Amino acid sequence: MATLKKNNKTLKTLVTLIDDTFDECIFSIRREFTNFDNAWLPTEEFPLEAASHFIKFVGYNTIIVQDVKGMVYYLSGTTLQLLFKTKSALKIMDAFGNKEYICLALNNKKI
Repeated sequence: MATLKKNNKTLKTLVTLIDDTFDECIFSIRREFTNFDNAWLPTEEFPLEAASHFIKFVGYNTIIVQDVKGMVYYLSGTTLQLLFKTKSALKIMDAFGNKEYICLALNNKKI
């Protein structure tokens, strides 16, 4: 019985170690490739016209948000200031980019 408890405790320790390792790997990759980490908290708020449908941090310092009415907001990642906004009839499914270009994947599988 003592051996079973010891093995169970060792297994729980191993699972915790694996979870922590995965979390650290994900955190490191996110920070390296997006310059975005879990410690980032906006210092401002930005009111949307409707509830959000899509939010993603892309590029160097840009957040793309689409609300349920189809309005697409491009916000500064540090201060949440509106860079520009546009109306889209299609839902955004994914986004990626860099400082100069941002690509949007739309619901009809077009970029």
